Amino acid sequence: MRTRTLIFGGPSLYGMDLSRWPELERHGPVKHGDLFRAALTRGDTVLIVDGVYQHYAPIRYKEIIAVLRKGVRVYGAASMGALRAAELAPLGVTGVGQVYEWYAGGELESDGDVALAHARAEADHRPLTLPIVSLLHAARALGSLTEPRVQRLVEHARTVPFSLRSARALLASLPEGTDLHEDTRAVCAYLSDSPEHDVKRQDVRALLDRITAARPGDSEPPATTLPASAWEQQWTLEETPPAAGGCTAGELLRFCQLFLPDWRERHRSWVRAQVQACAPDRPVAEIVRERGIWPEGQDDRAELAKALDIEEQPADEQLLSALVRTFRCGPGKFVYNSFPSCGFEPQEIEELRSFTEQALAANRLAEERYAHFSHAQLAAQEVVDVFAALWGEPWSDWCFIDRGFTSEEDFLRSARPFFVSARSIVAGQAKEVAP
Repeated sequence: MRTRTLIFGGPSLYGMDLSRWPELERHGPVKHGDLFRAALTRGDTVLIVDGVYQHYAPIRYKEIIAVLRKGVRVYGAASMGALRAAELAPLGVTGVGQVYEWYAGGELESDGDVALAHARAEADHRPLTLPIVSLLHAARALGSLTEPRVQRLVEHARTVPFSLRSARALLASLPEGTDLHEDTRAVCAYLSDSPEHDVKRQDVRALLDRITAARPGDSEPPATTLPASAWEQQWTLEETPPAAGGCTAGELLRFCQLFLPDWRERHRSWVRAQVQACAPDRPVAEIVRERGIWPEGQDDRAELAKALDIEEQPADEQLLSALVRTFRCGPGKFVYNSFPSCGFEPQEIEELRSFTEQALAANRLAEERYAHFSHAQLAAQEVVDVFAALWGEPWSDWCFIDRGFTSEEDFLRSARPFFVSARSIVAGQAKEVAP
């Protein structure tokens, strides 16, 4: 089976010729979810260079640990990669380069020392400001500055926010003619002479040389026995595409919850199967009572039935409804930690995936065409009205609980990206019944 090597980088790779490494899959700066979306398998290699953290959630430790557990080799260098490698080296991430050594050895501690502003992907993430690590390395590389002068230059540079820390801004912040001004000018000139003078660029080259020299089986991750947390399982669901690609498994699940007419029945069957999985030969009623979900006493059962709004249901239905309306998997935070594919034929999943992508695309198209429309800002009542009409039932908390959502907030967050399609369906139904 062919293995893959992915590199996540932006400004540290600006202008680099990567043709010597044709096997590399190049991606932009890494962010939360990227490793899940990459659908990595054992034997693959991930090179983390740059990462984002301000406008997107940064790459999380547990996401890296999740791919280590699969047997994926992870290297880090230069920027965000150096930070994560220094933090996760005991768990199997391999750090490479000077920036990594600074963090691993404790000389640098602040995440901000690798931060810089850069252009968008269309401009190849061109660096716009100077990170502290580049200034520190350049000041030492000049060879003419004593260490106290190097440290003074770095400390002053830290007073300028990373998003503004250009050579011009640094020089403008210092009185001309002072030693510090002249030292800063020399360092900035050294960095502008050649991109190869930048420590991040040097670390990227060291990283690429390292993987070129690596042999199959090198750096086998030792983190395979670390357990998966509930949040990791949820992130996997939310970010990982199903086998056919396209939408994520979480988006596919939400489409089914929102649009499949028989989802309530499917959900009840799935919950029942989850509870019975550990003891398939025992009646569900016995398991539920043993877990304290369904009280033994008549008065207690009546009180619970009233709280769950199932008083009018037959006794057997009450028990199953109580189970559905109180069910949580894992440590108790989520209802689903994976897409319940066992309830579908492969062809059904493929069709549902296509419908999901079309529904999500409808929202995106509406946002592109109408400047005033943003699904994230839809009023809660507007979303509720559309889906109550779609489901054809009076609105209550149980509308979404019975479909596997944990709360109204969870429902609204899940429903908004599908609002346009739901509204279109409701409008079509109204036309069909119009006299």
